[in-house]
Amino acid sequence: MPPRDKAANAELVGRARASQAQYVLPRMWAPTNRPYRRSKRGRRLIGKAKVIARVGLTYPAVWRLMNEGRFPRSVALAGKVFWHEDEVDKFIASLPRKVLKSDKRQAVVRMVEHVARRRSQSNVTQEEAT
Repeated sequence: MPPRDKAANAELVGRARASQAQYVLPRMWAPTNRPYRRSKRGRRLIGKAKVIARVGLTYPAVWRLMNEGRFPRSVALAGKVFWHEDEVDKFIASLPRKVLKSDKRQAVVRMVEHVARRRSQSNVTQEEAT
């Protein structure tokens, strides 16, 4: 039973806190909610769940793309499957952009402007030649 004396109780609390303090990890080891910073030492591996979440495909679709050579090959580590994060990011960046209906109209306008510029340049060079 704890003593009823306030001073003795305060001393016990101080001892308990001091004994717990020796087991507390330093601040640099404590988990944080900060995003992962890429280290310069090596490449980061990410697991199957993160790859599927990033790419937005099912695992069989990813597997099929790997067999076709269109997706980076996985790395086996301790019986599990991992990918290099930078290779997955390159794959995502290399995906083609969706063509919108307005893109076709803009492409036609650009083509007409290009042809008009070429014609005006050729007219200028013909006039200089004569």
